[in-house]
Amino acid sequence: MGSKTKVRKIAKLYGIPESAIKRINRGIGKYAYRGQEVKIPVGRNAIIVSRDKPISEPGNKDEESEKEVVLELGNNCPKHAYDAKRVVRIALMVPLYLEQMTDSVAVDNVLRGNASAFKSFKFINFVEGARLAVDSLRSQGLNVELKVYDVDKNLKKTTKVLQDPRLKDMDLIVGPFYSQSFNQVALFAGNFGIPIVNPLTYRKSVLHDYKTVIKVKPDEGTQPGLISHLISQRYQKSKLFLIIQNSYRDAEKVIELENTLKQIPLPDIAYSNSELYDYSVLVAMRDEEWVDGNWMPDIVIEGKQLKPSYLKENIDDSTTFENSLVKINYMSEGFDKFMNNASALRPNTVVLYGRDKAFVMDVMNRLNEFRDSLNINVIGLPLWEKFENIDLVQTNNLNTIVPESEFIDYDSEAVQDFIHSFRQSYSTDPGEYGFAAYDITWFFVNAIRYFGDGFVGCLPYFREPGLSGSMNFGKAFIGNSSFVNLNWNLVMYHNLRKNLIYLEKPSISDEN
Repeated sequence: MGSKTKVRKIAKLYGIPESAIKRINRGIGKYAYRGQEVKIPVGRNAIIVSRDKPISEPGNKDEESEKEVVLELGNNCPKHAYDAKRVVRIALMVPLYLEQMTDSVAVDNVLRGNASAFKSFKFINFVEGARLAVDSLRSQGLNVELKVYDVDKNLKKTTKVLQDPRLKDMDLIVGPFYSQSFNQVALFAGNFGIPIVNPLTYRKSVLHDYKTVIKVKPDEGTQPGLISHLISQRYQKSKLFLIIQNSYRDAEKVIELENTLKQIPLPDIAYSNSELYDYSVLVAMRDEEWVDGNWMPDIVIEGKQLKPSYLKENIDDSTTFENSLVKINYMSEGFDKFMNNASALRPNTVVLYGRDKAFVMDVMNRLNEFRDSLNINVIGLPLWEKFENIDLVQTNNLNTIVPESEFIDYDSEAVQDFIHSFRQSYSTDPGEYGFAAYDITWFFVNAIRYFGDGFVGCLPYFREPGLSGSMNFGKAFIGNSSFVNLNWNLVMYHNLRKNLIYLEKPSISDEN
């Protein structure tokens, strides 16, 4: 062993999150050095998982079995001793379009430099990421079998795949990616009690319609609570706005969001009349025809009309403004309502709810026009990560925050190590699908490793940090075994890059 060891490698050795080691070893950095004492979480909050060592040579005094320490992940979960002989069987169903390999036209297009002629190139990174995770798991002594099936939109191909007798013995199915094929396989998985992971869909219906679905993309229903927590911590003294496209698009979800925002304890704001009078002078000076000493027009601040003469007469007093949510229906009320209620004296936080990119960009354009005269922050909902080519300059100008299902920190040593390994193995970069596949495979195989056949019921207690974000699963519906990821990554656009925001307290309770 060298003079130093990565803390991440120590965490992997013991099968615990790196953050758990850093939490109880204050001051420890990326490395642990020879002779340094490093505490490993144990005691009543740990599960002791035995792993037998190879038979010792005669005369070797160390004949006791090695013990691996794993964090306690829930009092209701059965403690499971890891069986090194257990085979973990994973079925990966990815659209590879292998029939194109015999399509001479498609092959000719690829040879001419048009790689997009093969649809399989779009998803091959997912297979590669899963295989890289399996290689890492095998290096830790796990016996993992990964079976890859070519499943796309063609239901006949899906039906043929389901005739494979080996599928009934799978511990987990990942995919398919397309909805109709997924529905067909999810029905099969439910009939045989096989957990099936949907890695890409945002649709909540898959959780209700099938018994054993695990949805990796988080549920929009957890966003209002998260945003409420964000505003309470960072923007409680802001002037708060909710801008929607119209009154009928996502009506129930908008009402839920509005009610949640209204429950935030926003304190009333008091300004000194001196400050308000100085502002009224600035407003008057913008009029080229105004001359100092002339009568001054009334001013409107945050929707309240004020007379400069009154402010001057009561210069030592203050004026209180009620701090409440202003909802704007953009289609019927336009941008004027925002301007009439916006504050020139404190930040304006705009929760902008929209699924239509054209609508979102229109509002962002208007807000950007006033960024020099008004302090504006934007929180974008619900799924801005689905927008392609979003204007980074505008989002940066408005310190935009969005919840995203994935966040990859390319400055992270773990991410850089993964990219290096991926390039070494496949001579290409992993891409979004490569990261997702690695995280999904690593997470669920480790869940099976620690909890065996009953791993699904323990998902709400299991934590295993990923390269593209954490997964925090909760029960989706009473009456079936479906689970949904609850974790959103709060991402702020700042300095023309994405930055992860950490709140003081988790927005989602860790309790079951």
